[in-house]
Amino acid sequence: MMVKEIMTKEVKGIQSDKTLLDAAKEMSENDIGALAVFEGERIRGIVTDRDIIIRGMSLGLNLATDSVDTVMSSSVVSVSEDSDADEAVRMMEEKQLRRIPVRGKDDRIRGIISLGDIALHTNRRISGEALQEISKGAKVGPVGASVKVKEVMTRNASTIQSSDAVKHAAEMMDSLNVGAIPVFDGDRESGMITDRDIVVRCIASELNPLHTSVGEIMSKGVKSISEEAAVEEALRMMEQFQIRRLLVKDRGGAVVGIVSLGNLALSVSKELAGEAIHDVSEHT
Repeated sequence: MMVKEIMTKEVKGIQSDKTLLDAAKEMSENDIGALAVFEGERIRGIVTDRDIIIRGMSLGLNLATDSVDTVMSSSVVSVSEDSDADEAVRMMEEKQLRRIPVRGKDDRIRGIISLGDIALHTNRRISGEALQEISKGAKVGPVGASVKVKEVMTRNASTIQSSDAVKHAAEMMDSLNVGAIPVFDGDRESGMITDRDIVVRCIASELNPLHTSVGEIMSKGVKSISEEAAVEEALRMMEQFQIRRLLVKDRGGAVVGIVSLGNLALSVSKELAGEAIHDVSEHT
């Protein structure tokens, strides 16, 4: 199967001299987490919601005036639209990327191929192996039958109070190298804040991150699972609700960690990992 048969053909992009605020609004309007960055018709890089948070907000850049090219990833790896999909998978695995721009014969960008595209259009084993390779930076637990969530989760995850400023959440994400933080109201869990929440609900809405509380923009109704549950059960929950992380609780109901799709992928078969990324990617 060729890349051009499964890629996402409509490329959402932004000019490199546009502001970080412009990028956030574009992401919000199109419900996406990444934009191709162009200078004229030539691709310069890719900017993600995480780039805006980690390289922009947490470092104190002016989101209304500083340009996209100050935070974008400029080392762009691309694949030919006439390449076999296996070549795109190999590049994702080698570079640990979840999306790659697709160029045409004239070297112009014709689309983007993502891990989700791979999962939806190829066999589960291929996409599962790719997810495992891309996730190798995640915590690695045991592999095999009867593995429990507590064996693969990220334990003692840092938390933030709902009354804290959004700017503080961005700084925590930067220092901890994470994209999500559980939110508490005193001793009671109340939600989770993600880099996407900050970009869409704070920056794109032009709220001041110094004066906006985490509780105002966090994701509520966050799903959780027992630390004693099998990893397969956690995968089924992610597939059912099309989410990529779960809070983990102990027998007493206290939050003791977070488990991500990447954590789980490294502890199950390639086929199960591929099935999960397929179902999580459907309609998203």
